Amino acid sequence: MPHTPKSRAKALKKMNDRRRQWLKAHGPCVRCQSGERLEVHHRDQTQKINHRVWSWSEARRTAELAKCEVLCRHCHIAIHSTNRRKEHGRGAYDRGCRCEVCRAAKAAQAARYHRQHPEVARAWVQAWRDANSYRDKYVVIDPPTAGESDSGRRK
Repeated sequence: MPHTPKSRAKALKKMNDRRRQWLKAHGPCVRCQSGERLEVHHRDQTQKINHRVWSWSEARRTAELAKCEVLCRHCHIAIHSTNRRKEHGRGAYDRGCRCEVCRAAKAAQAARYHRQHPEVARAWVQAWRDANSYRDKYVVIDPPTAGESDSGRRK
């Protein structure tokens, strides 16, 4: 049976109360001891089943939350941002890094691709030459020949 707005509000309040009680019982932040803006963090992301545990039964919720710890928002962001940082190289170049290591990795990858696909490389070069041709950008006027007058020509 679908929720009505009233029953949905009641269910959300129940889930928020469960979350608030659990965070109060297991807080403060395990890293900085802050009690502000607390969040649940799975210690091992590979063991995570789901993050929507507050609507689950008590036994299932307890089993999932046993894999978690309490962190404040600041520490939680810091942990996940360090997990996302990777070494320099081809992947870092795609994320915007332009250090010497990343540029060299990008150049090496492009060279490998062009060696494996020479027809694509030729097509790219020709497309670039066509796009950057002076013929399309300027009116080219042939110089007058020896017998012609220069007076009637467009300049």
